[in-house]
Amino acid sequence: MRTVPAVAIWSLLLTQGGAQARPARFIPAPPPAWNVVLTGRAAKRVFNQCSRAAPTQVSGYWTPLASDIKPLETEAPAFFSSQKDKPDLPWNKYARQYAGYVQGGRRMIYVNCAPLEGVEQDDRDMKAARGKGLDWRHTAFVVCDGGPQFFGMEYDVAAHQFRNLSFNGPG
Repeated sequence: MRTVPAVAIWSLLLTQGGAQARPARFIPAPPPAWNVVLTGRAAKRVFNQCSRAAPTQVSGYWTPLASDIKPLETEAPAFFSSQKDKPDLPWNKYARQYAGYVQGGRRMIYVNCAPLEGVEQDDRDMKAARGKGLDWRHTAFVVCDGGPQFFGMEYDVAAHQFRNLSFNGPG
């Protein structure tokens, strides 16, 4: 397993235009605390990944509720274990951002994941800088490269199915 230093990864995040992607409001997802529902520009920005596939042909956006996310969180570990190519860490070691979108008339949730270790460090850095810097609760994770520590996947709310697990490129 190849690890990428968190400092290098988070410095990449800061250069990706995150400051311009603030949503209208912060909507916490259900526990664990390292989840957030992105809205507004931040939700749209999550689809502009630079080294992995992300949903296309998006016809609209919606805000997922806790009742939409709870089944996703429950079903994700089994989905992970069924995959030939898996993320480097267990599901509970990732911070997750959720963005609701419509594709082909279906309500979908894009799950954008980054290693919890880096997100926790970013939170500490923000507190030390008195709130200046990247706030993952309001800014989409967009990391160029980084390998399988960074990934996204789509979840069909009605069908309770995951699809298109996609990892960042090596770097």
